[in-house]
Amino acid sequence: MEAVQETKRLEKLYRLNVAEKPSRANKGELASVLWILDQHVEARQLYLDCIKDSTTASDLNFFAMEMAQMLSPEDRDPDLAIEAAFELNEMTGYAHPMYLDTLATSYASKGDFEKSINWQLKAIELNTNAGDGSLYEENLQIFRAGKALPPQDGYGRKPRSIP
Repeated sequence: MEAVQETKRLEKLYRLNVAEKPSRANKGELASVLWILDQHVEARQLYLDCIKDSTTASDLNFFAMEMAQMLSPEDRDPDLAIEAAFELNEMTGYAHPMYLDTLATSYASKGDFEKSINWQLKAIELNTNAGDGSLYEENLQIFRAGKALPPQDGYGRKPRSIP
């Protein structure tokens, strides 16, 4: 019960922060708290605003992977992951294998394995770092088996804001 009260207190604080300064960071923090409080519709809109306002590929990549893989399955949002991954690849010209892998992972989390496999093949095609090749190949095999990637170490975490 204390945790819920603390989260609601944080919601009020972050709403004030957003009203005073509607920055990406403040919106992201509020979205994260709203997500935890199961206010997904409002949280989702704030996350979409954050994605639109993001200026670095690493921010978008982190957020996409969090929504596609790192959160506990019930807290994920594959559509947000795909949105962030597309924005990230638009920003980088679809030229970075790691970011194409993120897009593939996002589609797999939604269960769209055809698109996931196609993007993963593109990541493999563009990869020039031998160290990353086996990871991309492993992911491809998982997607071909009709599975999303298993959760990473962050399994069970709640959503965080886009940095």
